[in-house]
Amino acid sequence: VKSTASVASLTITMSWGQSDSDVDLHVLEPTIQGTEGRHIYYNNKGSSSDNSPYLDVDNTYGYGPEHYYATDGMELPNSADQSLYGTYGIRVHYYADHDADTENTQPITWSVHVRYLAFKNQQTGDEIWEEDSFSGYLSSANSGSSDSFSASDSSWSGVHYFTYNQPDPSDYAIPPPPATLIFP
Repeated sequence: VKSTASVASLTITMSWGQSDSDVDLHVLEPTIQGTEGRHIYYNNKGSSSDNSPYLDVDNTYGYGPEHYYATDGMELPNSADQSLYGTYGIRVHYYADHDADTENTQPITWSVHVRYLAFKNQQTGDEIWEEDSFSGYLSSANSGSSDSFSASDSSWSGVHYFTYNQPDPSDYAIPPPPATLIFP
């Protein structure tokens, strides 16, 4: 039996341009059928052992990267259909400045790169990957507001949304799989 179903895979990577600084990636997983998704960040990394997406490491001294991984076979914990699809919220938080100048906070530039498997043709193995990027600048650090995805002080970037849609094979000119013939 051949299928045109697609597997899912997603990576969100954050890096920043200054050493001696602690900057954190925050990912709010999709709300599915009224159940809010997890807030993944350094204090709630998720776990690769439970087959759910996770944050790999909390880089506390500069440049990053920090990665949110959701690989083929993983699923969101609140997903009824065992998928990774939905709308993700992404924010960057400037947690602390560790440079030698204790009187001034060094400004940081950050970038977030999203890469996801838009479609994989199971018949041929061909993959179509999509990418998106966000970047910005933060000039104040605040370790006190780091647990709330909805915090509004100036140590946070705005919320960037990314929607991972379940692919439709017809969008990629993939014909339906051949019908299975049943012989008496």
